[in-house]
Amino acid sequence: MLSLLLCLATGPREPMLLHSATKIMDIPRTWEEGVLTQGNYDWWSKDQIVAFQEDPSGMSYLPKQQLFNLRGKQDKGAVPKGLFHGSVDAFSPDRKLSTKQEWKGMQLTWTVFDVWSEKAVGSWTITSHTPQPQMDQDNGYWPPDVQWSVDGKSIYQLETWRDKTDFLLAQVTQRRLSDLSKPRVFPPAHTFGWDVGLIVHEGKALARQYNLDNAREFPLKEWDLASPGTTMKTWKLRAPGGRVFIDYLPSPDYTKAVWLMGTPSTKVGSMGDHGYPYYAVSLWTSDLHGSGMREVGAIPFPSKKSEDLMDYYQYFGGIEWNPDGKHVSFVYMRKLYWIGV
Repeated sequence: MLSLLLCLATGPREPMLLHSATKIMDIPRTWEEGVLTQGNYDWWSKDQIVAFQEDPSGMSYLPKQQLFNLRGKQDKGAVPKGLFHGSVDAFSPDRKLSTKQEWKGMQLTWTVFDVWSEKAVGSWTITSHTPQPQMDQDNGYWPPDVQWSVDGKSIYQLETWRDKTDFLLAQVTQRRLSDLSKPRVFPPAHTFGWDVGLIVHEGKALARQYNLDNAREFPLKEWDLASPGTTMKTWKLRAPGGRVFIDYLPSPDYTKAVWLMGTPSTKVGSMGDHGYPYYAVSLWTSDLHGSGMREVGAIPFPSKKSEDLMDYYQYFGGIEWNPDGKHVSFVYMRKLYWIGV
């Protein structure tokens, strides 16, 4: 009866993320530091985590790697020597091939190679619409990138560049692994004004805009690759319950998404002011397009002081999809968790 009265008085209780999630392991101090968390890692398989160890020589861009299982115990399996944090995203779904890029002026070459033998299996070169991005330089657009198809048989080349109307054009080029020299170039499409992220799924392109003035909103555009002019759809999501959007992470099969949101402590809506620092962070799940938004859980920070809130936000991060498409993992206070979504 008491819990019912409390619920009526305060509303439904928000699910607590740490209560619902399962802790995999405490993160050793030897793990390489992340940007917004304490420990860099990726999923190497559905039940194996590859952790990146600090290199005692100081060559942090060539760290050692170790495998751990879902019980947090070290595995003896091997991973490619050239693996580094973030490179897993460039691997084929079966983890047998990967891509790397090399700039020469405005020429950009992608090479597909066997991750174990490091032998090239094919390559292609383009003339980029944009110059090679420089360190810490924000141009308002993302550099050319690639995405593997879900079946691993194709690679999508993704480009955005500014047109004469100050909006970003987005273009997808499909290259089949069986013959990388014969691209299928799809028509470019007008998207948003800046910072457009692009993914491909089921014959369509989905564009989202980051760094919007108002972080309570998340605009999206989608079109059929072959006919953007007649199939373009535009819509805008609004963060639930006064929260703000921080990040959007599509699942490996591009059918679902996980959202990182924050509970703002400051005004939201003016340029460069997204409610940071946050009183709490929370994970939400939906379909790829944002429908059926449901909260997975929240972590309220145990302080209201601005400097404390900034520290606690730095303790949270490392959100990664498990390859099974049913779980996501995250790091908080030097502990690695995962949870079903």
